[in-house]
Amino acid sequence: MVNTTVLSSRSMPISFTLPHLNEKLRIEQGINDVSMLLSSDKSVSTVVADTLGWDTVYAIRVPDINNAIVAKKASPKTFTQTTTDPDYGIEVSIDGEFGDWAISRGGDGQNLHMKIPITKGTYTTPNKTYSLNNCNAVINIKLAYFPNQIPQSVSEVGSKHDLKLKTDHTDEEPIVFLVSFLFPHGADKPASDALLQGAFRDWFNANIKKFEHIFSTVNINLHTEDIKWLKPTYTSYAYSDNPDPDESFFAVLCMTDGRSGKGLTHALSPSAIAPDSRASFLISRSLFLEKSMLPGVPTVFVDSSVDNFQLINGKTEVSNKDGVILKIKPIKYGAIYYTPYAESFNISVNEHEIITKIKARIVFSPGIEAVVSTTTYQTIELVNKPDGTQTIGFKASRPTESMHTIETATWVIVTTAIVGLIATVYASLVGYVVGDLTIKLIVCTIAIFVGVLITLLLSVVLQTIAKGVAESMPSINPVIQAATGPIVWPTAKTEFKLTSAQLNGALQFGGDPGFAL
Repeated sequence: MVNTTVLSSRSMPISFTLPHLNEKLRIEQGINDVSMLLSSDKSVSTVVADTLGWDTVYAIRVPDINNAIVAKKASPKTFTQTTTDPDYGIEVSIDGEFGDWAISRGGDGQNLHMKIPITKGTYTTPNKTYSLNNCNAVINIKLAYFPNQIPQSVSEVGSKHDLKLKTDHTDEEPIVFLVSFLFPHGADKPASDALLQGAFRDWFNANIKKFEHIFSTVNINLHTEDIKWLKPTYTSYAYSDNPDPDESFFAVLCMTDGRSGKGLTHALSPSAIAPDSRASFLISRSLFLEKSMLPGVPTVFVDSSVDNFQLINGKTEVSNKDGVILKIKPIKYGAIYYTPYAESFNISVNEHEIITKIKARIVFSPGIEAVVSTTTYQTIELVNKPDGTQTIGFKASRPTESMHTIETATWVIVTTAIVGLIATVYASLVGYVVGDLTIKLIVCTIAIFVGVLITLLLSVVLQTIAKGVAESMPSINPVIQAATGPIVWPTAKTEFKLTSAQLNGALQFGGDPGFAL
């Protein structure tokens, strides 16, 4: 091919692009994007399961809570109460038997509504006795951890805290509120049930401690060498209501690494549990970015360290610090190596994607430079490995975006040979960013997540890339067990079994806690 002049010398510097390169790469990268590593036809969920400021959230479905109440025989069996009207001196009494108590609709946040079935009973007034058979009371209660003092230091055994009904109350501030009392349809009932409700309020506030169910047990400040950043150091709870009982959730909320949850909303996303999962364990995206992604970012650049980067925008993004130029692996063309330098690097985690942006500059020769901007989009999924364990896989969620600008000095003459050089090196750089750099970042992120030491990252990366990403990534099963292990549900008989993983406002792991029922 004849080397002809494309651009001659001129009076002022100019910048231009080669549009055909962007289109060519778009077609190529559409085939060779990160999706080649782990393919999936699953669509990204549009419903967000945010942790609402909490580091981790372990949510289960309300029917599993109610099944545990039945299995543990936690409900009081009988009741009897005599109450006198303070204004008129009228004395009434109630007595009877309860069925199994259960969480019911109407609660929110830290307020739980419990339905109390009365299998048989009587309400006695001075003039008449009424049957309470098949009546239902609904009460509003709150929970508390016992003991309620959290130790300030870690220990080998930690400090176990049981989540039970809150029982401390005063006459001015009752701990139980009677929400409603319902007679069965067609039953004979008093014209006014104010005294009846008063009798039940008195009984519930005086005897609520007889409901001895432990909703969960959380081990706080347990000293371990593995994934300390996921160990609870502060805990609370929340409830999310839904007309469908199976879609009503209860969750243990935790802060880790010594952070306090004071001031946070005691609320639970209505999408906290992944579809088709019995339960879900959520890790906040800011915690995932800070503890799992940030430490691995320096490994994708030459002679870089974590000190070159910073967390921004509420710890949802990592970027290079102002003035820090990052060296990228040199690209060879012929006998010459061309070294790209990243002027800006940013990796962010939004509701469903991990977005990586790199703006790099390459000097081809004096007076000729190219500025290349590349953006990749990934999301995560659960991968079943051949050995029966599981790991996190990444896949492209959108096509890679690549743009370039060629900058030339006034005296530079651009020829077809130079254009060919630019095209080849540009394609190589984009291919490296989309391929090797992204894969390396993915492998480092997962390796750090599962507890691989920083000093061992390079060997893990090299082995994994050589053997194949999906098959050779470290298993995440031990990490999930270590993260969920400090939170114990009363009827869970096995470890948390993973069934799904996705980015959905948080890092959301769906699974089965192994409930006996």
